[in-house]
Amino acid sequence: EGLGAATITGVFFEQESLSQGDTGTVVVVFNELVTVANSPTVVVTGSSTGAVTATYARGTGLNRLEFDFTVPSATETLSIAAQTIGTAGSATIKDSGQTVDADLTIATGDVRGAGGSGTDKTLSIA
Repeated sequence: EGLGAATITGVFFEQESLSQGDTGTVVVVFNELVTVANSPTVVVTGSSTGAVTATYARGTGLNRLEFDFTVPSATETLSIAAQTIGTAGSATIKDSGQTVDADLTIATGDVRGAGGSGTDKTLSIA
């Protein structure tokens, strides 16, 4: 029997430190393999710049998707809040090889520390 719709089991910043202008990565881990079409998005929140869009970059066919964003040119703290992965236009994330849509809800409890195992759930940008 299948697992049902793929669900998110963890979300975190790939890097443990970033500087202004760097390319940052948000990693979204599912409980099974998923297939991505087009460019879903995740919102990163900057304490002074507000919403920064991280756009799907790589990982289709795996259970680990990566979304890249440009770090704002400001001294601030970046965080990932509870949200639904954006699928504007025709972007989709589906169970691999299936037509079943994955659950795209990022809950507060899904957010992990930077690097996947770190304790800091936010990144300070100097």
